[in-house]
Amino acid sequence: AQSAPAPGDGLMYIGAFPRRFFIIEEATGNIAGEIPMQKGTPRGTFLSQDKKRFYVMADNMEDCEVVDIAGRRVTDTFRLSESAAKKTRLRGMAVDPQENYAILLTRPYTKHIDRWEIGANTIVQYDLKAKKVMRTIPWPGGQEREGAFFKFSPDGKNLFLFGDDIVVLNTSDWKEADKWELSRPIEDGFGRINFNQMDETYEEPGFMTGIFQVQDAVQNRSIMGIARVNLQKKSVD
Repeated sequence: AQSAPAPGDGLMYIGAFPRRFFIIEEATGNIAGEIPMQKGTPRGTFLSQDKKRFYVMADNMEDCEVVDIAGRRVTDTFRLSESAAKKTRLRGMAVDPQENYAILLTRPYTKHIDRWEIGANTIVQYDLKAKKVMRTIPWPGGQEREGAFFKFSPDGKNLFLFGDDIVVLNTSDWKEADKWELSRPIEDGFGRINFNQMDETYEEPGFMTGIFQVQDAVQNRSIMGIARVNLQKKSVD
């Protein structure tokens, strides 16, 4: 007889109002505890490579909080905004494997007497120890993007920038080292892969697994599936 499906024995961390994480037991669905936040409700959560800390962007889009997962507490915070009239909003981030610095997608907002001036999306390298911007990283090909998703290689020597294509940057000089043209169809007559909801929590370093969608150009329909991506070998299963 087929066994009934059973939940796992893990913990789920769910950002919730006001300013907290709920910790929910997967097996029972019960709330096992909370992690109070200092600056805001979690909007984006990024796991450190050793899986001991969360880096959490608050819903005000200005503050980032560092959470000790086992200790269930905030251990550090930082922001790039200078004042109420000169704000820098955080739109994406990745933390290097050694947690010395973060790559942040930022956008400046400057308040004038009659309007807000919105600047360009900018990639910056931010020193997590000294709490200051180290440098601005040019957009690959000089093409600014409205949004971007970043991921470090396991050794921290490369940064993968996800967009229509995956651009690989060398972290020693932030120059383009390689490019994976995902914008090209994987087969003749088959649409390009658009990755969504990629996860790496339980994956081997350098791999990502998640749901993807493609557009079948022949039958004019969307097809959804599950893909496992090897970033180093540039292959998709």
